[in-house]
Amino acid sequence: MKWIRDLIMRLGIGIFIVFIMAFPILGFIQWFGPDNAVPYDKYKELLSESWVHVNKYGDWAIVFFLTVFLMGAVGNYHLHAEQVRMRRLNMEYKRWRKTPYISPYIYFNLISPRGALSNELKSIVYDEHYKQVVSMFRNRVFVNGSFSNDSPEKKPNWIQVAGLSIIVPTIFCVALVMGFFIIMWQVKSPNLWFTGWEKFAIPFIAFVFTWLGNLLYASFHIGSFRDIKEDMDDYFQEEEPKITWRDVYPDRKKGQTILLAWKHETKDRQEKFREYQTQMNISPAAFIECPALAPYPFPSNEIPEWADGMEEDIYNSIGRWKEDKMVHQQKVINQSKGKVVSFNKKRR
Repeated sequence: MKWIRDLIMRLGIGIFIVFIMAFPILGFIQWFGPDNAVPYDKYKELLSESWVHVNKYGDWAIVFFLTVFLMGAVGNYHLHAEQVRMRRLNMEYKRWRKTPYISPYIYFNLISPRGALSNELKSIVYDEHYKQVVSMFRNRVFVNGSFSNDSPEKKPNWIQVAGLSIIVPTIFCVALVMGFFIIMWQVKSPNLWFTGWEKFAIPFIAFVFTWLGNLLYASFHIGSFRDIKEDMDDYFQEEEPKITWRDVYPDRKKGQTILLAWKHETKDRQEKFREYQTQMNISPAAFIECPALAPYPFPSNEIPEWADGMEEDIYNSIGRWKEDKMVHQQKVINQSKGKVVSFNKKRR
């Protein structure tokens, strides 16, 4: 929508310039040209005839251009999408916190850093999503935490991920527009709607719906993992692989992959930040390090002494959980007295 607004603005400015410049040009031609050449007078007659149509439909033209301008001015998508993406990251971390495994979503973000959702250079160099992912990983990776489950919590839907950031604005926008039409219903017959000054409310109604549409789309697209799900499925070849925290230590292949991705992202980000500083006319002597660079992924390159023991505890716990699950299922079967019992509930 922004490119349409910019195109119309450029066309409008061009037409206005031609309209103004035509007066002196045509006047010069008529003054110095042959007597039967009267382009200046013809131009004034054309404008006089056109004014009738402008006077009749000019208000709708204003409504149209104002609608396009306001709809193009809506720029809330990227800001809201970044907020939803941060909530998604925190919820994924919490969803797996009782298990001995790292969230596949967090691991995938570590080996395939996701940049800014906007293509603007400033947004790219200052985006801190990858920095937040690495900081979250760094604070947890060498913690010998307890775990009580082999499976993560239920995956939230996109509305749960977006939370109040989508519910409250939706209610507000719908109530605002409904309130406008309720007032219209009270003061005018429906067949006379938008025949008076109320037509100038159309651009603002369009603005509200565009703003809300961006909000809903960002919430659905990011909250339902649409932006990353296909890439994760292609890489893992399964829904949610179970990767132990021990497997992402720097002495293991997955940990080394995390380090390689961090080095590449740091170098690429710093190069883009230098490019941004150049665009801002900053002297190379005054260049600084990009403030959005992610820290080193590991608190230390030394593997904790308890690491291998933790791995053994994980395998023992998994075996114990399987035995407990089998005992529980057998107990349920014995109590069912021959009735069919479903153990595998569909997980969303």
